[in-house]
Amino acid sequence: MSSDEQILIDNEEYIQINKLNKIGDIKDQHLMLIDDGVSSCHAITYANFFEKTRDKIFKNNGLEYFKEIIKDTIATELINNEDFINKAYNKLLTKILNDDSSSISNIFSQVKSRLTNSMSSSRLNKSDYFVTTNGYGTLQKSSIPEYLLGPPSDFTLSKTRTTSSSIAEYDLRKRAYIIDMTSETSDKDVILRFYSSDDDKPIYLDIVVDATINASGTKYVKRIHTQYASESGKGLVYYLGAKNALVDTFVPLFQGWYIQKRSYSTNYDTIPRLVKL
Repeated sequence: MSSDEQILIDNEEYIQINKLNKIGDIKDQHLMLIDDGVSSCHAITYANFFEKTRDKIFKNNGLEYFKEIIKDTIATELINNEDFINKAYNKLLTKILNDDSSSISNIFSQVKSRLTNSMSSSRLNKSDYFVTTNGYGTLQKSSIPEYLLGPPSDFTLSKTRTTSSSIAEYDLRKRAYIIDMTSETSDKDVILRFYSSDDDKPIYLDIVVDATINASGTKYVKRIHTQYASESGKGLVYYLGAKNALVDTFVPLFQGWYIQKRSYSTNYDTIPRLVKL
């Protein structure tokens, strides 16, 4: 028995069919042999066989199975097709970058929503960073400016009263002060001394002025100046003068964060200027 005359039923059984003629085309009315696998054979037209087979494949449970097979096959083929992946990626980028504003807005909205929803709430501290962009649109990490964090942790908030005529920047950075100018019948000048090396640097200050003048026929004056420690120029930051009057004031002079800037007095002397942040 030749191999052309055999149809495989299983690993052990064969049936012999003789005198089969080859055909070049299948017509709907052609008969197909169906063996029930037990004892008899039946014939079915090709058209009827195709209809029954199609129903089993594309309807009911067969349809879901067929869809999974097709989906897995296509997905496997496409994922291994580098040319297809590159074309799809380029088309997606073009769509995102060149599409109308509504599509871009929708994408940004979704990205923003994902980012904000994943963020946890916390207070700013020195170990935190801001995410910023430079002039070229590059993302970069920036430290939190210390002036956004409130008073420095080593700053003494309880105020120290002083009658000194000179207070150094080192001390001003460490604690709050009340400048006592309550001597009623005398002039008073106080110098706040700063270092030029600290220009353009932030400084936290908490300074209050307590001043009293009780003048009859004589005018008394209370003044506070800023000055560089190594220079003679002075910048006036507080003035109180009175004659034939009783004046009693308690006012803040500097409170909060400032940045030290180099400036000039009316006499063109260089002086430190404190600019509020």
